[in-house]
Amino acid sequence: MNNELKSFKDLKVWQKAADLATLVYKTTEKFPRSELYGITNQMRRAAVSISSNLAEGFKRIYPREKSQFYNIAYSSISELESQVEISKKLGFLSENDYQKLLLAVTEVSKMTDGLIKSLNSKSYILNSSRGFSLLELLIYVAVLAIVTVIVSGFFLAINKGRGQVDARTEVNQNIRFALSAIERDLSAASSVTVPATTGATSSVLTLISGGNTVTYATTTLNRLQRTVNSLSEVIVSERVKIDSLSFVRLENTSNALGKTFVSVETGLGVSYDSESPDQQYSAARKTTMSLR
Repeated sequence: MNNELKSFKDLKVWQKAADLATLVYKTTEKFPRSELYGITNQMRRAAVSISSNLAEGFKRIYPREKSQFYNIAYSSISELESQVEISKKLGFLSENDYQKLLLAVTEVSKMTDGLIKSLNSKSYILNSSRGFSLLELLIYVAVLAIVTVIVSGFFLAINKGRGQVDARTEVNQNIRFALSAIERDLSAASSVTVPATTGATSSVLTLISGGNTVTYATTTLNRLQRTVNSLSEVIVSERVKIDSLSFVRLENTSNALGKTFVSVETGLGVSYDSESPDQQYSAARKTTMSLR
């Protein structure tokens, strides 16, 4: 398969997946702004995941590795399809946009399924075998022997380091995203009802913004949840969990202006949700945000 294709961009299914991601971004621009950190973000992440994993799988050498990334892409397609259906039920999608997305998702799904099945075909195995030159084969055998006999421990250390880097990146990205969401809501809020008094500490933040009641709290699965009135959404990825969440109400009264300024000190602790010792990482941030 890779003998004829020089880049993942030559894959028809990747091209269709990239078109699908573009369509999702353009369509979700019409969604309510209240969904920017909700289903809008979830649909965009799922759409980008499809093309990203197809590209990653294309670069892998072994069929088993390729299949792993192609199957992740296939799972993201199912995730996106579910989100399209929910958006339609919520009234965020017009019938025309719904049909366009459904058609594009179905097409990419069928093509990805065919790509996965082709990895197990006899023709793929034979073509892959012919793809190695004698020099490439000798290099491959030499590298394999070195890895197995001499530097296996070194490569294990590299893999461990990569796992820690991935965990650190995921944790820090989610912390920044969550604190940014809280800061946006606080900057637009007219009042904070929980915590209610100066110096009070709470694991829940409740504020009033534009006539809506917005609440931040952790779920039973240790995820950060944002609720607007009765509509809830988890605003962190499934790869991380919340270790600690605290809100402290601070007040500063200006006698000259005859006004009390309210701010909230937010403390957030997040860790990577994995049992692997190579992916253990946690971080905590504390910041103060003011109502404007």
